[in-house]
Amino acid sequence: MSDYSAGSAVFISIIIGFIISIFFDVIFAVATTGFIATYLTRAEERYTIIGAIAALILGVLVFFLNGIFLGPEMPYKISSLVSIDLGSFITGFIILCLLSFSLGALTGFIASKAAKNKAPG
Repeated sequence: MSDYSAGSAVFISIIIGFIISIFFDVIFAVATTGFIATYLTRAEERYTIIGAIAALILGVLVFFLNGIFLGPEMPYKISSLVSIDLGSFITGFIILCLLSFSLGALTGFIASKAAKNKAPG
């Protein structure tokens, strides 16, 4: 277990989350990011919210970066009929934020309990 501040642990876990999302599904990367961020923090700063914030940041970054660089693949006839739907965009964004925050909080809670139960030395 490392001894990083909360901000450093969140930054490191987001970088690791991006690397994991290349090889695995993004949901797994978000959950792992929450665990890593909480596990890397100092014992006196280790709270569940750190994992939730790290997972939320990664989820939002992946939501926007994935939508910008990787558009949907569909035939031209269908894609010409598709228009911008702000309601679906906002609903999807809110659901993504809730799921990312929940997964990060859950895995952050597991990491904080695992770090407490670990025997010193």
